[in-house]
Amino acid sequence: MLDQVDIEEYVNVEVQDNAIVIFRASRNPREGWAEQFRVAIQNESPEEAANLMGDIPNSFDDSEWTW
Repeated sequence: MLDQVDIEEYVNVEVQDNAIVIFRASRNPREGWAEQFRVAIQNESPEEAANLMGDIPNSFDDSEWTW
């Protein structure tokens, strides 16, 4: 659909009043993530900071590691 309307950059997608609305993105969707993580880590104890993403499971956690 984005190709049909000649949109080549990032877009934001939201649900509003039972409709899917697509907005042109004003920036890269991951812009600012590094700063947000840095602030989050500073506000946590060292133990919590080390496990910042630890509670989010993924397939890598379920597979056996090979070194």
